[in-house]
Amino acid sequence: MRRICWQGATRARWLRERMEQRLTHWWHGWFSGDGLLELQLHASPLLPAHLSGLEWHSLRHEDQQLMLGAPVGVCDEFAARALCMPDDEPSTFTHDVAMACRDDLVASLWGEGPHSFLPRDERPALWQLDPRHGGLLFQLKGLSGTAWIWMNQGWCEAHGPEPATRTSSVLSDRRAAIGGSALRLSAHIDLGQITLADSLGWSVGEVLLTDIPRNANVALSVNKTFVTNGVLGQAGANRHVTIT
Repeated sequence: MRRICWQGATRARWLRERMEQRLTHWWHGWFSGDGLLELQLHASPLLPAHLSGLEWHSLRHEDQQLMLGAPVGVCDEFAARALCMPDDEPSTFTHDVAMACRDDLVASLWGEGPHSFLPRDERPALWQLDPRHGGLLFQLKGLSGTAWIWMNQGWCEAHGPEPATRTSSVLSDRRAAIGGSALRLSAHIDLGQITLADSLGWSVGEVLLTDIPRNANVALSVNKTFVTNGVLGQAGANRHVTIT
């Protein structure tokens, strides 16, 4: 889960930088002077009040979609600024400029790749704008009203950064990786049975007699964990264990 969140945050930053570049290019293509708009990433769900009075303009290609939600009159504000005239003097000419300015903004934010405009009356559902569904939502500030830019998950995946290729690491052979570890090997011999009363009377120097043969069975263990069985033997002055 942490890895997924980290990748999502990295993609969001990368896309924000690209969107800001495209917004700057669009701005300087239509307007002169300062007053550049600002994109702010919006990470929390919107409320119905946020969508009140917005006109939505949408681009789509297959499963990719980008939408601009702007208050009524914002496009006229674009046209008035582009034509350097008061925004309270609407005309057919300024309306055409406003629509061209708006369409160019949406297309510029879309970036490269095929797309087509959808009917203006289409509007997204609140759940679609929730960042938990994999899309991105930006607040466009610097206008007389707040505008929103939303891209769905399909658009983000298609226009986001290429996933980093991870070089496969060669795994070490298990024997080579742990073969040098030092372990304490123990051998256990069954000496027979005694009564509990006899064991309670033991003292230092006590000699325990047993009738086990020289080739008695032994159990080999490592850290009290059984490993295998063996047979006790003798070669000269040395004892040895043969694995069985």
